[in-house]
Amino acid sequence: MAFATVGELVNFARVQLFDLTVADDDTRSLFSNAELIAYANRAQQEFAEFTKCLLDNSTYTISVASGTREYTLDDDILELYSGWLGTTGKRVFPRTFEDIELGYALNTDTITELGAWETVTGPVEFIIVDHTFGKITTYPISDVTETLNLNVAKTATAITAMNDTLEIDPNFHIDLVDSVRSQAYSKQDSETVDPERAALLNNTWKSKLQEAKRYYDTKYGRNT
Repeated sequence: MAFATVGELVNFARVQLFDLTVADDDTRSLFSNAELIAYANRAQQEFAEFTKCLLDNSTYTISVASGTREYTLDDDILELYSGWLGTTGKRVFPRTFEDIELGYALNTDTITELGAWETVTGPVEFIIVDHTFGKITTYPISDVTETLNLNVAKTATAITAMNDTLEIDPNFHIDLVDSVRSQAYSKQDSETVDPERAALLNNTWKSKLQEAKRYYDTKYGRNT
């Protein structure tokens, strides 16, 4: 089941929660629209982060400056798969610091000089991603100013209103309802809290996340 808007998901979840509104008035309901929208947003964010299903190769860029080694990575980027240089179209791929160090020591790949690789300048050959600190490093340090276009998996855009749309594949919309219901039954209120039901629904949700991840890992040829 696909939902055209977040409002449709919220209304469907209300039915499952036995918490209907009267004339779209949620003031007497156990859960406000704002609460259920927040639950749906959290579910979609978790889905996108766990499965890395939202690929983007047109939104994120790095303005590479001549002589600059390190740049800030956008917080929305979950995984950086590759990039290409705006001036030449050359494709560049991520490497780890350990790969670069080893390659430099063994004089392999395109690394031809002995010494400290961090100071080498020239056309960009690799990019090094540090998600812990949200940084991206180019090797070598570029000697020209250009644009580095990024191919990434990103987070889902936040949903905040009933007329917002869901960003994940419609085939997985219905799965979000399990998370919404689990969060709803975790609400610390005597009329809503139900730890046993919340745990059961959360287990179902986690199982569906695993299935979705396997689907996307297969679809995009990822190592599992």
